[in-house]
Amino acid sequence: MKFPLCVLAILSPVLAWANLAGDWAGVIAADSQAPRRIVVHITGPDSALRGTADSPDQRRYGVPVESIILAGATVEFSVPATGAQYSGVLKGSAIVGTLTQGGVEASLVLGRISKDPLAAGLPAESLYSLQNGRYHDNLSGVEFDLPDGWFVTRTDRDTPNPGGDRVFTDPSGKAMVMTAFMLKTDTPAESISKALAGVIPHQIAMRAGVTGQGPLHMQPNYKIRDGSIEQTYIGGHPAIRAIGEYQRGGKSFAELLAWIYTEHTRTYFMLRATAENLPDLQAPFDEMLQSAKVP
Repeated sequence: MKFPLCVLAILSPVLAWANLAGDWAGVIAADSQAPRRIVVHITGPDSALRGTADSPDQRRYGVPVESIILAGATVEFSVPATGAQYSGVLKGSAIVGTLTQGGVEASLVLGRISKDPLAAGLPAESLYSLQNGRYHDNLSGVEFDLPDGWFVTRTDRDTPNPGGDRVFTDPSGKAMVMTAFMLKTDTPAESISKALAGVIPHQIAMRAGVTGQGPLHMQPNYKIRDGSIEQTYIGGHPAIRAIGEYQRGGKSFAELLAWIYTEHTRTYFMLRATAENLPDLQAPFDEMLQSAKVP
């Protein structure tokens, strides 16, 4: 069983001097499970705290937290995306508590990180920031609103992009995966149309395995849905949208695709789902694209 992420809550009025803003870390140690690190990022005054949490060993980052309640020195909260609940007590520079999920309890003590999380061997959000559902990529400057409840899962290595591919998770499970490739690069204005004209042929070649990008990008019987290619503008910049399709194991799958090219960045969004779930994901994907701000 995988234990989820957690976050710290509001401090008791009698302990208001503590100032909980900052980074906190702890380790979940449960029977028959490997220890799992937790990193909590807190912002705001003690009277109105906000936070996100990372689970480095599960490669999950920026998971939102809700239902934060304070009763004296006792802190309680829930994480709807994972079905987790936490109850702890502030004791000096630590929160001593219990994390519960699916009826299983695990001890969790959160201590303040006094140095950079990366120096402690814990990943910092140096590649991006996520506030109130607004994602900002620190390397490319691209930003957009994530669909409600979605969060960053991990970063996959990508040879042409030092920032890698960002991978996002849909808590409903309808989206198999959603990725965003965001690269800061210079493209002459007169070359953008030609570059965009090559994205569909490259997509087909990549899925056929002839681009050398490896089996992770390959899909058998891949094609672009007839009539789905659309030349448009996203964030005021030229863009191409399309839908990819393929069959595997007797099931039909589809991908919502979007490429946005500017003089300073190249951005590629891909959301994959079963064909039957694709209609439910079209609207949130569209809203995400409409919210995009691309340098």
